Amino acid sequence: MKIGDLVYQTRAPGGLCLILKVFETPMQNPTGKGWVLNDYPILRILHPTEMIIEDPSYYYMTIEDRKYVEEQSRLVGDIKIRRPEDGEDR
Repeated sequence: MKIGDLVYQTRAPGGLCLILKVFETPMQNPTGKGWVLNDYPILRILHPTEMIIEDPSYYYMTIEDRKYVEEQSRLVGDIKIRRPEDGEDR
């Protein structure tokens, strides 16, 4: 993910966001806001309702990844489970 990319926020409230800045290490982020090393990279995001925020990158996925997840979810939703004892699909 890089500056200018559109990404999908996977936590609430969700939605499409624009990456404004990427902080790869704590040394690049003077505000800190209590982030631990495992939170990096931190993204500065423009969100439609939250406005400009900073968030760990693990809450975001690329548009291509989001499309893939939706496709896989739809395929799994189409699978019918058959129980041998009743011979019916659930």
